Amino acid sequence: MDAWRKAGRQGVVEAVTGAGKTVVGIAAAAEAIGAGRRVLVLVPSIDLLDQWYEKFRSELRGTSIARLGDGHSGSLATASVLITTVQSATTPGRDRQVIPRTAGGLLIADECHRYGADSFQKALSEHFDWRLGLTATYGRDDHGNKLYLNPFFGGIRYTLRYKRAIRERVLAPFAVALLGVNLNRVERDAFDRFDRIAKDARLELINRYEVPAEPFGEFMNHVARLADGDGSAATYAARRYLKGFTGRREVLASSEAKVSMVRNLAPVLRTADRSIIFTQTIASSATSAAVLGACGLTAQAYTSDLNRPERQRLLRQFRNGTVKVLAAPRVLDEGVDVPEADIGVILAASRSQRQMVQRMGRILRPKPGDKRAIFLILYVKDSSEDPATGAHETFIEEITDVADEVIDISDAVVERERLYQFLGRYGRRIVGPSTRSSQPEARKFSGRHRVDLVTIGHADRRKTWKATCVCGWSSSDLEDQAAARAARDEHVAECAPRTRSAPTVRRAAEPDTLERVLERARSVGLMPPTNTKKLRQLAFHPAIATVVSLPSATLRAAAVACKEKSSTSVQSWLTECARLAR
Repeated sequence: MDAWRKAGRQGVVEAVTGAGKTVVGIAAAAEAIGAGRRVLVLVPSIDLLDQWYEKFRSELRGTSIARLGDGHSGSLATASVLITTVQSATTPGRDRQVIPRTAGGLLIADECHRYGADSFQKALSEHFDWRLGLTATYGRDDHGNKLYLNPFFGGIRYTLRYKRAIRERVLAPFAVALLGVNLNRVERDAFDRFDRIAKDARLELINRYEVPAEPFGEFMNHVARLADGDGSAATYAARRYLKGFTGRREVLASSEAKVSMVRNLAPVLRTADRSIIFTQTIASSATSAAVLGACGLTAQAYTSDLNRPERQRLLRQFRNGTVKVLAAPRVLDEGVDVPEADIGVILAASRSQRQMVQRMGRILRPKPGDKRAIFLILYVKDSSEDPATGAHETFIEEITDVADEVIDISDAVVERERLYQFLGRYGRRIVGPSTRSSQPEARKFSGRHRVDLVTIGHADRRKTWKATCVCGWSSSDLEDQAAARAARDEHVAECAPRTRSAPTVRRAAEPDTLERVLERARSVGLMPPTNTKKLRQLAFHPAIATVVSLPSATLRAAAVACKEKSSTSVQSWLTECARLAR
């Protein structure tokens, strides 16, 4: 605040995520209101609109606070503080609502690095002579910053990096493990194909069309503008690059080895009060949540597919501990006030330093007893994610200076014990498969199968049965007891004791219901049968009614799980949907 005041109350405060930029904004607003000025707060999203509104209501009681956007129509003519999305502020005809009637006022721009575009300049009004920009990563070389933000705000007045934030106990100390995995042959072929497309197009864009190579964000801004062009050669080159870039990213996000690694991390995540898995796509968020759910963890996907009440409900459940793991793509990257978590898993590492800093801040809130936060960053070897190829070099240099430890486990599947030892150094004891004593003992019988003794719990009948489960492996092969439960579910039909009961009469689904289910199957890439007999069998499937009401993320997760098992029939998909719905 002192640095901002000394600069005439104009400038940008750049502080790592979690350091308290909102507190600075509210303090500046209180000062402005005390001086008789109106305050306009610009935010980039509806979630942040509501978040700032609640913060102001709790901190500045008795102050008139209004919102503009998402159905709200507040105005600075009647309120001391107006919080608005930048999109609403730049809508034609809104000038009277967002500009104070009297000269002077304070403009607070949250996530101000987002406003360096032509379309947002109307919101940066000269009527406000007090100006405060808030961001975790300003981007000094960004074209929009140089052209618009620096002249308006006057540049950065104060910077708070990790080293100082940890020293002053604003953020928690932390340790980082980089976990390498390999693509399988099919994935590697697909990755190499998309990689060639992206690299060839990138060279063409830089050499022929003078697109700036660095920083990467500036390169992508130019590519996006060219891709929206009129069909020129430059437009086609930009579209080829985006095709290769997107395809390459999707291969990395959904790799089989990463899904397996998420399953292997289940014992690690059990040591945390709360954990966040950062993904690149909605599908990989749903898959991660489903995989961990099968391992006995309460995990949910937090994605843009959910409406706002559903997202708010999930955050409440995460805060009170009902949900232990959130799996989220970029929807959590910026600004949203996420409850404290102590383990972060970055499933798809980003080339963007800004995104990595945002994600780190979600985990580095101060913790009781100087407890260390843990970051596990997965990467595919010999890809754009691999630190050995220079991926996120600037970010890794910065955290290496301040982290308690940065360890690179280049083959995380093979060297899992190294990961467990790393976690043990920070008070998180993981019982590995070789030392776990709580597993049920395997009883070996003659014949070609090994037989396990598995406890099958039926909560609805409040009984516990013991039954032999015919498997291809023994309990000693299981990762943990959650895996035993997953195995039990697969074989429950064979395990359960045979009891006489009244036959169940199952009715066929109505034609409209069946057609809706088939349409949902097509939406996740499955091909419904055309054979009349098979369609009739589907109509009697017990999961038909369930699938009609499931969210899209669950449908995609079920489709991914079926493809992993090489079973892409709609019938298998319905069964998997019903399992995930439980």
